[in-house]
Amino acid sequence: HVSEYAVLAVLFYRAFVHTVFQSRRALSAGIVLLSCGAYATSDEFHQSFVPSRTSSLRDVVIDVCGATLAVLLYWSIATRRVTPSRSHPNAHPA
Repeated sequence: HVSEYAVLAVLFYRAFVHTVFQSRRALSAGIVLLSCGAYATSDEFHQSFVPSRTSSLRDVVIDVCGATLAVLLYWSIATRRVTPSRSHPNAHPA
C-alpha cells in the first residue's frame, strides 16, 4: 500500500504544482494528501462490498502515510535543486 500511494501522490503532486496551482507547493501538497486520503477511503468502502475482501481504517492510514512520505521526500528533493548551495563559490558573490 505504501509504495502504491507514494507513486500516486508524486504523480498528483507533479500534476498540481506544475499546472493548476502554478508552483504553490504547500497548497499542492495539501490537495494531494486530501485526494489520496479520499481515494484510499473510497477504495476501502468499495472493498466492504466485495465478499472476499475486508475494509480497514488501518489501511487508509497506511495509504495516507505512504502519500505523505512521498510528498515530503519529493518536496525536499525539489527544493534542494532550486536553492543554491552555500558551499558553491559562485552562490553568493561578494
